[in-house]
Amino acid sequence: MSWACSGVVLFGQKSPLGLDMGVTGIALGTVLGDVCGMAFILTVARTGRWGIKLKPIRMKPHLLTIIRLVKLGVPNFLETFGMWIGNFFIITFVGLLASQLGTDGLLGAHIIGIRIEAFSFMPGFGVGMAAATLAGQYLGMGRADLAKKAVLRCAIIAASMMGLFGVLLITIPKQITAMLSTQPIHLSEVPPLLVICGIVQIPFALSIVLRAAMRGAGDVKAVMALTWFATYGIRLPLAYLVSGVDIPIPEWLGGGMIMNPDLPSRWFGLEPGLTMLWIALCSEMVLRAVLFSGRFFQGGWSRAKV
Repeated sequence: MSWACSGVVLFGQKSPLGLDMGVTGIALGTVLGDVCGMAFILTVARTGRWGIKLKPIRMKPHLLTIIRLVKLGVPNFLETFGMWIGNFFIITFVGLLASQLGTDGLLGAHIIGIRIEAFSFMPGFGVGMAAATLAGQYLGMGRADLAKKAVLRCAIIAASMMGLFGVLLITIPKQITAMLSTQPIHLSEVPPLLVICGIVQIPFALSIVLRAAMRGAGDVKAVMALTWFATYGIRLPLAYLVSGVDIPIPEWLGGGMIMNPDLPSRWFGLEPGLTMLWIALCSEMVLRAVLFSGRFFQGGWSRAKV
């Protein structure tokens, strides 16, 4: 739908609808795709093809169920909201860095790096969903030992899959980048980013699976606290320090500039920039894996009340 609405020429073919809405068309196509997906899921659920069937008589509001959903849903919402707000600030850092360095295409290089990296962590999210389901089922049976064993096996599977993809990111980063872009700035900036994120694929996999499993077990408040601490206590400060960006203060706050202390160049002789920013982001992934692993092996998640 995004292609049909945007007017982009793909493989020499233009949209059969004759629309040329540009970026607006991409957004409209995304929304229409979500609506169609929702309609499909509801239709299948109503027909009972999944082994379950939605019945209107069973869908009356139930106060106790609503309260339990709110207790689980609000911390999940706040955790995800905080994480994406943090990612928004990272994008802002990249935009400021591109402006201050006068390097066109730096933001595009960052986005392409993320898009390529997404191919590696999607399997991790899939296995994480399985870990969450198994953890919830076994804990519901009163078998915390089986829940722990299932989650660890899921973590090993995810680490193996993402680790193999990490090997590709490390060994052939230029070839992978060339599949998405042939612009010189991207071919020079993206490969080092892929190597960096390839190195941390295994701890990244562990953080994804353990986080999902603990959420599935109902340990949502602890997961929210750990995510917020990792994002605002480690990720953003570290990214700011190593990127070298100076942050402008809006005029309505008095104007001026928050000058970066430029610690990397002072301490290690390293040049601030996009590569250093990715080193900071990937370092935080390792620390996040340590945080979630600590909570997992501490066992508090297995005693969460849902």
